[in-house]
Amino acid sequence: MSLFEYVSVAVSIVLAFGVTHLLRGLMFASKREDRYWVHLSFVILLLLMHFQLWWGFWDASAVDKWTFFLFVLALLGPVILYMLAAILVPAEKPTNWITHFEENRVRFYIGSAGYIAWAMTLRVVLLDAPLFQTYSWFQLAGVLVLLFASYEPTKYKDRVTVFSVYAIAFSQALYRLNADGTIS
Repeated sequence: MSLFEYVSVAVSIVLAFGVTHLLRGLMFASKREDRYWVHLSFVILLLLMHFQLWWGFWDASAVDKWTFFLFVLALLGPVILYMLAAILVPAEKPTNWITHFEENRVRFYIGSAGYIAWAMTLRVVLLDAPLFQTYSWFQLAGVLVLLFASYEPTKYKDRVTVFSVYAIAFSQALYRLNADGTIS
């Protein structure tokens, strides 16, 4: 068994915890009487981000020499996703999803911006890719939109944020970008 396989098992375990947490929460968040479309959209988006990270982590199989630092850096992304899942879907079902989302929106947006920054850093450090590729500008825009939306609460900003983050996440989920910028 190679070092990449060991690392990918650790990444997969943390991602599995996050997926399990989100699926359990999706059951409650999607009930018609409790549903809040912004919250539900982010739960579904976060679930897709878990799947995309697992799928895209295959690019790390090209790494020849793993160090403890690279292992911790690689594991940081799944940990951030799990923490975002815990913010969106608490252990106890809240009485009102709208109130819950509004109370935790800033932490979720800042954490999401941190996840995108982690993805950009991982690509540079682990895959030795250039910092700014065509796709990096979309990631940077996502970070800025999330940080802007965390600044002041309004329904309009939430909808703009949902759209922007969905566009970025769907482009990640539909295409796996290689270190050299090619799509496979």
